[in-house]
Amino acid sequence: MDGRITLRFDGGSRGNPGPAGVGVVLEADDATPVVAFGKFLGVATSNVAEYRGLIAGLEQAKKLGVKHLRVLGDSELVIKQLLGQYRVRNEALIPLFTRAMSLLKELPRTEIGHNRRHNNALADALANLAMDKKRDVTDDELPGGGVSLASSDATDSTDSTDEHQTSVQPTDHECPRCNCRIHVTVDGEVPATVRRFICRCGTPMRPKQQAR
Repeated sequence: MDGRITLRFDGGSRGNPGPAGVGVVLEADDATPVVAFGKFLGVATSNVAEYRGLIAGLEQAKKLGVKHLRVLGDSELVIKQLLGQYRVRNEALIPLFTRAMSLLKELPRTEIGHNRRHNNALADALANLAMDKKRDVTDDELPGGGVSLASSDATDSTDSTDEHQTSVQPTDHECPRCNCRIHVTVDGEVPATVRRFICRCGTPMRPKQQAR
């Protein structure tokens, strides 16, 4: 998969340890999610959940054949451990840290940075949804409106995916939370794997004119 892909991940636990879940979002540079999902972990601590979210995202990036990955998480502990600024002292985290570092080394080019919580809204929402439902979830299950858009980067996946011909009329989309608006036209070949458009604030954007 050519072009830079951003991995945003989050993990949480209700009870610490308690019922835990993770949220993973892989997005293109235009902020369109290529892959977005949540996983229920059972009982775990919040730090274990953060690492499990990171690992799930890295495994997905490897599966997609991502060549340039930017990793952003809102856990200061995880990010600073990855950067070598904090030591990994918790025995439960050592094998998770080792696995994450191994996956990072298998990707051709990576960047690691801290993501502020308000910029991690979609991953956070998916983690919470997984905890609420106590099962794995997709972004399609999040509350709110939205429209499925093709991600052009998904066609470069190492997985073989069927494609179909379609034509979508120009559509205006508006965020019900911050009122920003975009105008999108998709025409021609569209991958079978599509995702709704998510505003940078994490809210699903609503179509002003439905695709025909």
